[in-house]
Amino acid sequence: MVALLVRGDHELNAVKAQKLPGVANPLRMSSNDTIAQATGAEAGFLGPVGFKGKIYADHSVARARATSSAAPTRRTRTSPA
Repeated sequence: MVALLVRGDHELNAVKAQKLPGVANPLRMSSNDTIAQATGAEAGFLGPVGFKGKIYADHSVARARATSSAAPTRRTRTSPA
């Protein structure tokens, strides 16, 4: 499993993403159950902190001063960029 990070107001470019090493081609999104099992959080409520797989971040995310999830169901974590 890999994590592809994009800002919340941006959309993932699947054509570019599936060219990255370790990303399925064609791109397949993980099921909600797989995400919860791998991360301990619900889809849409997680960030990169503690993720054990490969992480790819969009340039706009990489330039951000901090990355956080908006997880109301799990303690929100912030990591410095």
